[in-house]
Order: sequence, then C-alpha cells, then structure tokens
Amino acid sequence: AQRTKIALRSPVMDGMPKPPSYGNKAEDKVISHADELYYIACCEDAIESIESEDYRIILVESYLTPKTTRKSSLQLANRLHVDRTTLWRQTQEALYAFAEICPLVKLDATSVQQ
Repeated sequence: AQRTKIALRSPVMDGMPKPPSYGNKAEDKVISHADELYYIACCEDAIESIESEDYRIILVESYLTPKTTRKSSLQLANRLHVDRTTLWRQTQEALYAFAEICPLVKLDATSVQQ
C-alpha cells in the first residue's frame, strides 16, 4: 500500500539454473598461494640480478629480512660504511634498479630519470 506505481514490478525469472553465488574457497586459496609464491620468486630473482652488491644488501635487509632481525638504518649505514643521507639516496637508487628489472613493476615515462 505504501509503494508507488513505479515501484511495482514483477520479479524477473528466466527459469535457468544458476551457479551458486559463492566461489570455491579451496581453489581461491590455492591460486592465491601460487600467486604469492610467484611474486616472492620474482622479487628475489630481481634483487639477485642487481649488479651493485650494496643495492642488494639494502633491498634484502629492508624488505626480505624479518622485522625482528632487521638492522636499523644506522646499523645498515655502518655496515655499508656510508652516512644516513647516502644510505637514503642509495636506497632510492636500489629501488629504481629493482623496478627496472622486476617484471611485476611497470614504470611510466614520467618516473624515468635521466
């Protein structure tokens, strides 16, 4: 009684069977795990392919080492025999080198530095 004439409609039923709206959770987990393993392998391979040993050390220490055993930026700078400003600059260069090598990263023309 409170509906307007515009709101009155017949339900749409075509009589065709429909698959359930929920997905296959087990399959989704397997696919997700496989994607994660591929992602990790690509990242590790890209880091290993970087020519500069310092860049590899920075990336491994910053991104692959568990947080509980990770060195602080001061400890990492001491290990590489540089100051913190130089470490920051080298970290940016290492990330750019990683982005150039890793197939998962797409660089656009505006981010390319000459």
